[in-house]
Amino acid sequence: MKVNKNIYFKWIFLIAIIAILKITLTYFNQLFIAFLIAIILQPMVCNFEKILKSRIAAVIISYLFIIFVALSTTKIMLNFSYNIILNTLNNLPSYFENIDKTIRQYNSSYTGTNLQKVLDYFDAFINSFKHQSINLVYNTINGLTSILLIVFLSAVISYDFDLILKFLKKYLPLEIRLAAKNVYNFVQMIIIVQLQLVAISFIFMTFSFLLLGYKNALILGIVCSILDILPIVGPALLFIPMIIVEFLEHHTISAIGLIITYILNIFIRQIMEVKLLKTKLKLSPIVIIFNLYLGYVLFGWFGVIIAPVIYLFALELLTNDNKFVKGAVG
Repeated sequence: MKVNKNIYFKWIFLIAIIAILKITLTYFNQLFIAFLIAIILQPMVCNFEKILKSRIAAVIISYLFIIFVALSTTKIMLNFSYNIILNTLNNLPSYFENIDKTIRQYNSSYTGTNLQKVLDYFDAFINSFKHQSINLVYNTINGLTSILLIVFLSAVISYDFDLILKFLKKYLPLEIRLAAKNVYNFVQMIIIVQLQLVAISFIFMTFSFLLLGYKNALILGIVCSILDILPIVGPALLFIPMIIVEFLEHHTISAIGLIITYILNIFIRQIMEVKLLKTKLKLSPIVIIFNLYLGYVLFGWFGVIIAPVIYLFALELLTNDNKFVKGAVG
């Protein structure tokens, strides 16, 4: 690894960036989120600006589109969750009856599940939730106020994004700007690929649920495609409960169909990811886990997003290998 001559300056710059992020997330977390949203939406704003020939119109349309998508997704997720919970509570007695029958087949000394205690527990939980509804409404109002502030700040930042870039170009060395640009382009490519994979997952999942005879196949496809973004767990958060419920209801064919669908989705995602991702990020799992842990310790849950980006930026800045330009990170 070749070390740059101004290595000390680069290390000081990285430490300063981490310190600024720490202070910002501690005291100005809404401002940080606003900046993050503005950076993510910058390509969309630029594309609309080319079409509309107006920066303010491009910003307004971009943010209205994102707000519409966010509200629609939230509504679908809430309705889906409500229907699942309601259906589970209504069918809870039959689930326990099926469990009792299954266990009795293999254990003659089994005396049965105390169903009344379980139902009483759920009843107490629902009553407790009702008593906390006032606090829930209060927290929701505070949350909406915070969201509106973040959206407003982000729109203002997005409108003046070019001025911010000019300021940074004036005071930051060329080498730092190039490293930041390379990492930004790489992360942007990752986001685009993930969105393409989500679209592929949505089409496959919706078609699979239709074949399996689910009436709400479209909603299930949307939920699974959103969950597909999550690392490690992904659609398993939905598939595992659904498979268990199908087995409890003695719908063995549907349960097997769900298992096959889940496995096929994993294979399709792996194949398409290789085809779509031009630059393959070859990092040790230990390095990834350590980065995520360190990011969580320093910045909380935001660190899970920030730490990998800081690591990639440091890797690009502290070496002369132009890793992202060449298309391989080792």
